[in-house]
Amino acid sequence: MGSRTLDAVLEPRPVSMKDRLATDYHWSMRQREVLSLLAKGKSNQEVADVLGISLDGAKWHVSQILGELQAADRQEAADYWRRYTGLTPRFGRTFRALVGATDFKAAFAVVSIGGVVLFGVLLVGLASNSNEASPPPPTVAPTESIVPTNTPLPRQIELASPVELPPNTLVYYLGSGRGNDDGQNELFRAYRLSSGRLVVQSISAMLPTSGQFVSAAVDAPSGRIAVVVCLEGYCGPYGPAEPRSIARLWLSPDGGVTWTGNDFPVDSSLIGFTAAELAVYTAVQHGPEAEGRVWLFPSENELVAAEGGVLAGDFVTYDGQVLRLASDGGLDDVDGMRVVAPPLLPGKPHWQSEDGLASSREQLASGELRWWAALLSNGASGVTWPSNSLAVDPVRLLSSDISLVNLRMPTADDDRPSIGLIDFSTGTVAEITSLSKGDMALWAVGAFVGRLGGITGSSKCVDILAVPAPSATSVGCASKGELVQIDPDASPRGGFVPVRTWAGVTGWVLETSLDW
Repeated sequence: MGSRTLDAVLEPRPVSMKDRLATDYHWSMRQREVLSLLAKGKSNQEVADVLGISLDGAKWHVSQILGELQAADRQEAADYWRRYTGLTPRFGRTFRALVGATDFKAAFAVVSIGGVVLFGVLLVGLASNSNEASPPPPTVAPTESIVPTNTPLPRQIELASPVELPPNTLVYYLGSGRGNDDGQNELFRAYRLSSGRLVVQSISAMLPTSGQFVSAAVDAPSGRIAVVVCLEGYCGPYGPAEPRSIARLWLSPDGGVTWTGNDFPVDSSLIGFTAAELAVYTAVQHGPEAEGRVWLFPSENELVAAEGGVLAGDFVTYDGQVLRLASDGGLDDVDGMRVVAPPLLPGKPHWQSEDGLASSREQLASGELRWWAALLSNGASGVTWPSNSLAVDPVRLLSSDISLVNLRMPTADDDRPSIGLIDFSTGTVAEITSLSKGDMALWAVGAFVGRLGGITGSSKCVDILAVPAPSATSVGCASKGELVQIDPDASPRGGFVPVRTWAGVTGWVLETSLDW
């Protein structure tokens, strides 16, 4: 070692920004989420609120990132992420991956010459078009708002006692597979039968291939499910994907019985189902000035370009179409026409899917947060409650008065995220204890109410008969373990039960082959 002291040897050398940008840290999805929030200047508490984790969990993630970067403070980490997600570093990483390290200088010279030529062509084009008059903006006719005009003012909400998932209720939700803040997300389905038995299934385990969960969309009433997984590398949507990244979209039209796989662009996330297709947001540029585009799968029709920091969360599917959250809190279609007027909520509401649900929060003079929730389908603006620890977000409609919520229910020991039921008729919200096991981070993504049953029996496939008779013609087959709907207005006949599959097949199955 010569004259160097032990302290000098052990002391880490300062890491330059250039070295950080050239290093592949293999950030996890949660670390990318935290870095994205740090780049926006969020505090540890704000990171915890946005990600639905504890304050200690947020602090731990930040400390791990700072240690990995050997950064002196969170500002250095934020500066790194803003630079890393910028267009120039991202282009450089992709370019080097395409041409290889040995050919980089030669390829850069070719691209540089091409860039000069292209710049000259652009200048000539701009000069030739400078005298042309711009076309007048299109005239947009106002549309009638679907929000009732006689909406009453919100009322105070009360926290009710914990409840169980109601019978004949189906819920799709995201949960942590390893039961901790940084666990791999999985898509689950839970339903309670008329008999009272709770059934929980992993939709992620049904997929033909495994991979890191990216995003999901569910249309519970029709049985349509879409899941995007990353097969290799990192696929987004928080920060740029890697050149080697591979994403796969799995689609099921029948509640998870059959699946079709499709190659899927990285840097993409699902918005939701429209009447016939799937709305997708693909990021073009990451960071504070994020840009992207919204398009439909499988037609690949582009709906709108999203610029100026607009993200996937600014778009929702509502009544079969893709809408965008406007600056006043209302919803406009992709052509800028008003579809939903802003509800009587302070600030900018957060909309959820096609159910006409919105929530927002305001900071009181006391420093306390006041949360507002609105359910537009029944003409009521909803309820409100002041709390500095209860974060609520209506997500799916169960009836005209009852909705699922994502919330953080404070207890004596922790404030873990959970799923609850909000009853607008009584002004109460309660945690669903049957879905809140351990410290799993829960997030509801779909719901359905109706009589449900699961196919059992000794064979892999149970015949669905045209009429309730043993000798009747088979009109289809239901797989063992398949979830089916039971006609709520019909009764069993001759030992047979009337059912409907998520694929639309209706008929009768033996009562002994059905758990309901």
